[in-house]
Amino acid sequence: MFTRAALPSWIAILGGAVFPFALAPFFYWPLGLISLAALFFSLQHSATTGAAFKRAWLFGFAQFGLGVSWIYVSMHDHGGTPAWLAVPAVGLFAGFLALIPATWFALRQKLSSQSLAVFSFAAYWFLQEWCRSWFLTGFPWLYAGDAHLSTMLAGWAPITGAYGISFILALTAAAIVVVAQTRNWVYLIPLLLWPAGDALRNLNWTHNIGTMTVGVVQGNVEQNRKWLNEEIFPTIDRYQEDTRSLFGNDLILWPETAITLLYQRYQPYMELFAEELQAHNSTVITGIPFRWPRGTELEGEYHNSIIAFGDGEGVYHK
Repeated sequence: MFTRAALPSWIAILGGAVFPFALAPFFYWPLGLISLAALFFSLQHSATTGAAFKRAWLFGFAQFGLGVSWIYVSMHDHGGTPAWLAVPAVGLFAGFLALIPATWFALRQKLSSQSLAVFSFAAYWFLQEWCRSWFLTGFPWLYAGDAHLSTMLAGWAPITGAYGISFILALTAAAIVVVAQTRNWVYLIPLLLWPAGDALRNLNWTHNIGTMTVGVVQGNVEQNRKWLNEEIFPTIDRYQEDTRSLFGNDLILWPETAITLLYQRYQPYMELFAEELQAHNSTVITGIPFRWPRGTELEGEYHNSIIAFGDGEGVYHK
């Protein structure tokens, strides 16, 4: 099991396992480079499409297995799912997500093998993150670029977004591996993108066109009680009462699941409270569950929606 032939697979697993520690709340961003370098190294030693698929899947399984472990807390601690069911459920979810990088890097092996290896590795890392952002509605989580909100690469964010920063990271990690192997210093050229990003941080991409005051209300309702019937109206009262002390702010934000009623049932209470908000030129934005009513084209479909009411109004269905 710990043979020389198995070493690239173990390196892929370890690389995936350290990946989440580059991101919040740890932000040990060098681990992201180490993680990507480990994946690149393991793929260098994958002579077939099947081997590339396997090692990229192992990397992804470790990456997501640790990186989405919070799902276990949601299912077990707050949802009441027994541990014997929650643990394999998280494992199945991680294994499914790992199919995305596995498929892309298997395609890379089939189409380009090790040709332009450094660039193709970065390109396919970019493609698998992009694919994950929309496939089956998307899971935009654990992007490599998200670790660099405060590093030199942050300057690229207004131009390339997180995907572009991920591309630079993958390019850098692969280049470092090749330089270590060949001592060909030409491959260090991608490192120039780092000081370039630092220079871009000094540019102002926006300009001030006015001011806005914002207030925030957090009801701190216990997760294991907030969806109980007897908690619905006390929760509404708590949010509305706490909001009154913030009247006069342009925007007042409530959490994503502040209201545990469907939109249609909350609407009468919302309209009454909206009158108070309008009198103080304030708008509340909150999340709320929404179900399309009978007779509509999307009858019965549910959304985790966002609503605005008061001095401004609107509904956004996620």
